[in-house]
Order: sequence, then structure tokens, then C-alpha cells
Amino acid sequence: MLHNYMGPCLFQAGLKTYFEKFRYANARTKDLWTALETTGIDNVAEVMTLWTKQTGYPVISVRLVHAPDGTYSIGIKQQRFLADGSSSKGGSLFFVTSVSRFNRLCLL
Repeated sequence: MLHNYMGPCLFQAGLKTYFEKFRYANARTKDLWTALETTGIDNVAEVMTLWTKQTGYPVISVRLVHAPDGTYSIGIKQQRFLADGSSSKGGSLFFVTSVSRFNRLCLL
């Protein structure tokens, strides 16, 4: 998810920064987010906190809505999925990026 959000080149550059800085040292999760943010993506920590501090994961439902006037729109609904099948009320929604593929070579 984070790889798609940042793009492969920026993601790899951020990881390289992180590995170089903490090669022989202890690190915290915050240190990884900070290193990834050095690439110019400003809200990595905020986005990833939503993913790593909440239970479950998002299920996105998309449907095509055909209006009487002949126009179309897309309806998008986000729900939290929990493995035990229970429903979860409250909490923040997940930050979800679009899924895409990249066919670029990243040179560092």
C-alpha cells in the first residue's frame, strides 16, 4: 500500500535513507516514517498511523449508479473488515490509495 502511495522510486529512496541511517543502530517505527518523508511525501506518518493503529482493514465497495437523466456516477462505500466477523462502529476511516502499476526503472 505504501509503495503504491509513494511510487516505487520515492519508496526505495526513503528505504535507502532509513537503512543508511540506522545500519548499526536501533530504530522505532517513527524513524521509518521520518525517513520516508525525506523524499518529499509529507504525511507518511499520518497515513501509516491510520493503517497500523486500527484493527481490521478496509473493504471498499464500488457501484455504478445510473440516474434517470441518463448520467452515471460512482458510489463508493468503505467498511471495516474484522477477521472474527464482528462489526466495528466508530474509529477513523482508512486512507486508501488507488491501486496502480508502475513500469519504470528506479536508479538510486
